[in-house]
Order: sequence, then structure tokens, then C-alpha cells
Amino acid sequence: MSIDEWHSRSFLIELKPRAEFASLFVDCPPAEDSEQNAESSDNANVESAPSSLNEQQTTELVKIEAHGLELKDVENGNLDSAKSRFSVRIADLCLHPNTVCALTWADHRRLFMCKVHAEADGIPLGECRIPKTFHRLAKDISSKVPLEEYAENAQSCPIAIECAECSLKLLSYEPGNIEIGSIPEDDWLETAPSMEYFCRDSCAHSHSNSSDPSDLTNASNRDRWLPTNKRFILAHSFIFVLRQTLPSDVMRICESSGIVKCIQCAAELGIVYRRNSNLVQLHHAVTTLKASKSIKPYIDVRFGCIERYFAWLLLSQCESQTSLKLVIRSYDKRPYLLIWLLESYVVLTSGDLRENSSSSLNGTEPSSNGNSHNADEESTSVENDCVHSFPALKMLYKVFDSESARSDPRANGEDASVGLVDVPLGCCLRLIQLLLSSSHALPPACRSVGQFYVGFVLI
Repeated sequence: MSIDEWHSRSFLIELKPRAEFASLFVDCPPAEDSEQNAESSDNANVESAPSSLNEQQTTELVKIEAHGLELKDVENGNLDSAKSRFSVRIADLCLHPNTVCALTWADHRRLFMCKVHAEADGIPLGECRIPKTFHRLAKDISSKVPLEEYAENAQSCPIAIECAECSLKLLSYEPGNIEIGSIPEDDWLETAPSMEYFCRDSCAHSHSNSSDPSDLTNASNRDRWLPTNKRFILAHSFIFVLRQTLPSDVMRICESSGIVKCIQCAAELGIVYRRNSNLVQLHHAVTTLKASKSIKPYIDVRFGCIERYFAWLLLSQCESQTSLKLVIRSYDKRPYLLIWLLESYVVLTSGDLRENSSSSLNGTEPSSNGNSHNADEESTSVENDCVHSFPALKMLYKVFDSESARSDPRANGEDASVGLVDVPLGCCLRLIQLLLSSSHALPPACRSVGQFYVGFVLI
């Protein structure tokens, strides 16, 4: 889902799980023949309609006339019906005009802002009024196709792994020539054995069997989680492969840093596993794994789009590192981005106010004359013109330059409360690009807070 950049007659409604009122923002370009502005509203529509001063104060939210929001013309009943009107219909958000409050202007009286009670209907992730934990949100995002199910289904499909930057084919297997395993969590090999040691040996009671055969501390059982010549292991964020199975004519490995790069475009693809130099992690954000009957990439099948994957990555890392702040670094430990999650999620409604047809301006309904086919076409057209709300993960972020990367304690490791996430360089740049694009979809007055930018990713 692409979000357009904020421009003339754009609007945004933000609804938070714990908040009683939604925030409404409307861009109101100056009128050609007037410098006055007004507000009005009609249920879930942001549209033009004549009103009196009393109606404006009690029932109306936003009123657009002649390319701008005008107050006094509507107040005096001087609305010229021949002028253009701009409106939008919202499919899944119900506004309550009688609850409008906190009306104000910003950006030299171009941005109209207010609060209004709103109810979301049919939004994914359940009721907006019920906030969800980061763990539950991450689980909901990744449960579209569970990892174990994806690995099982891929057994009977041809498998190909390509560079996402230049589409160079890195690895390919025919059905049945390779086994696909999976691990429950990205850090499974690092945390699971130590947890099993703790659970087994910290108990005060004596046990007849001090080591269970299924423990990861048992070497024979641990081997089933590791890749071989005939098996690779899937994790949520990367693919575990045996180093010796990587063809040298398509990938090269830096001996000093362990970073794996594409031989054709030099893009970072992964890194040698720090606990076992015979294993390599190929990251899903910079490689394209195709192992399904639909030949869709792994991220599209499991998460729907790259934005939802990034939302899952940030939520899961915040949960595992018990921190709301994350520094995104490249594999060479250079910090690129500071993320600060403040909300579990928000529901956003964004779009543009469009010019009404002449029939709409006069308040007349199109006649079908008994032609059901025309009526169906008109109904479909109206539905397509509706704006739909979407859940998003909203955050503050800061992009580091060379100076701030050295001086900011959150970037150079002096702040122990900040979690660290190491990903390929291409993953860093793609996340920065998405966040900057999302900031441009917000009103100019709402794009920054202090030294941070405000952005979001779709969930």
C-alpha cells in the first residue's frame, strides 16, 4: 500500500488505541478570492455544505469551498453553489461531528487541526480501543503464514535464492534435492542452550536423568538445528547455509569482517555466524527466496510486504531486548538509524479531498432509470473512491551522520538502555527510505519532535 506525499487538500486522521478522540489534519490552500476560512462536516464525509454559525459550532467539522477552507462565507450563508467543492468518503471510520473540539490552525493558517471522536470499523488487528503488546503484534504480523508451514510447503517446490539488488541467482535447487528446516526464533541457537542449562541445573531437587536427549545441550540433538550439504535452515530474518555450499563465482566473503557480498553488484547479502565460522546467514531483506508454488518471494508470502516485515523486525527486537529504543547498524557496526517506539500502533486514514461532480454539488442523486447495470457501476465507482484506514506502527527516528554517529551516546554504545540491531547495509538504507517517505505523508507541522523525525510503517 503506497501512501502519497502530503500536498494541497490532503487530510490525515490519527486514532490511537487508548485515546478517546482522534486527531484530524486538513490542508487548506488559500482561496483565490478570499482570505477567510471555515469548518464543517457531515458524519464520515469531509465535504462542502452550507451552514449557519450555530451549526458550524455544534455539528460541523470541516468545510471546503473554492479550493480552501472558509469560515465566514458559510457562516453568512453566502456559499456560491457554482463554485467547486472538495470532499472525500471514508469507508471504515465513523466520525461524530458533535464531538469536535480543540479547533486550531498552524502553518500560517494553512493547516486546520481538531479533535473528534471516531470509531474504527473492520480495521485489522482487532478493536482499535484495545492496545496490544509488542509481542502480540509481532506474532499477529508473522502469523499470516507460519514459518514452520512455509518450510514444510517448500519441500515440494523448486527453490531459488537471488540477490535482491541485481537478481543474480545465488543458489537453486530442484524439488527433493534439499531439505528445509526452521528454527522458532532468530536467536534460537544462542539463547535456547543456555536456557536449557539453567532450567535443568538450577533446580534444587535431584534428577535421575540430568540431561534429556532432546536438550540442545546434547550435541546429537543440536545438529538437527544446523545446516548441512543437503539442508538449510530458515529463520524469520535470514537463511542458515553451510559456508562450503556457497558458490565462489556469485558470492565472496570478506575474511576480516565475515560479510558476504554479491560478486556482481557488491551488495551485502549476509554474514558469517559469529559462533560458528562454518555457517553463513543470508538476510531476507537483501536476498529473494522463492520457495512456494506461487513463486512469490518469501517476504511477500509470510508478511505481505517489506514494510510489514520491518514492523515485525522492530517489534520483535524491542520485545527481545526489552527496550523501546533501537539503533540499526550495518554489519560493520556503523550506526545509521535510531528508532524510538512510543505507541503499540495507531490507525491512520490518509488521502486527498477531491473535486465533486456537478450532480454532487447540487445534492442530486444519479438516476439509474431502472438500469441495474449502471447502478452497479456507480456503486462500484463510489466504493473505489472511498478512502480506507490502515493500522501502522508509529515511531520517532533519527538518521545519524558521521558526526552524530561519533558523538551521540545512543549511537556509540555509551547508552546501555538502547538495543542494537545489526543488519546488511541495504536493509538500513531501505528502512531509512521508507521512514523518510512516511514522514512526507504527514503534515509539515507534524513531521518532527525536537531532534527526531516522526514516521511510520504499515502493519
